[in-house]
Amino acid sequence: MYSQSPLCIDEILMDVRDTIEKEYSKASNWVLSLFEYERELPKYCEICGATKGLERHHIAGRKHDSRVVLVCKECHQHLSAKQNLWGEEWLKRGLPTEKRHKFFLRGLIDILELKAYKTQNFFYERIAREIALRCFPLGGNKYE
Repeated sequence: MYSQSPLCIDEILMDVRDTIEKEYSKASNWVLSLFEYERELPKYCEICGATKGLERHHIAGRKHDSRVVLVCKECHQHLSAKQNLWGEEWLKRGLPTEKRHKFFLRGLIDILELKAYKTQNFFYERIAREIALRCFPLGGNKYE
């Protein structure tokens, strides 16, 4: 029977921890950057990494907030389709600041869920779930 020494396991665990910390740092820095109004956009889709057919997607919708994420056409179509599920209130202009902030968070959740799916990085899914649960406490339903 083959067994590995505790030293080898310790090395493996430290490597895994380092990788997790790097992935967490990368994910959290990116999420926080989405809150900035004037940020430099990359030259690739911020969801899947594609470099062609790039478009700006307004996170909360154009009429509610100017913050954008750069996405490819496919990711943009997906995110816009999700926005269309937000209900009639989303279509109105001139909403109070609190409502516009909620739409930003809804958009952020949709972006994080899609990025988690496309990258298979569980940090994005976990962040999306926590935003939904904490900011939309009635069952975490962001579409109500």
